[in-house]
Amino acid sequence: MRFVQDVRQAVRLMVKNRGFTAVALTVLALGIGANSALFSVLSSVLLKPLPYLEPDRLVQLGRQLPMGRSNAVSINQFLYWRDHQRSFSGMA
Repeated sequence: MRFVQDVRQAVRLMVKNRGFTAVALTVLALGIGANSALFSVLSSVLLKPLPYLEPDRLVQLGRQLPMGRSNAVSINQFLYWRDHQRSFSGMA
């Protein structure tokens, strides 16, 4: 019985203070939405396995530059490597 009285009082206060209620509901909705979106992205990026048959055999290629190592490769360089390589089963 006490719970029903508490709910009625809460509803009366929310109706009385409509501005505060609107702000509170908006903040809750944005927080829940952002949390869901962030979890969905992190789950798909970090928690699910890679969509490859043997992910332990993946390698990353790069170039040795005078300033140091760089993983940035132009599309032309990549296409040349892909068309002329004989060591890998595939490149993507």
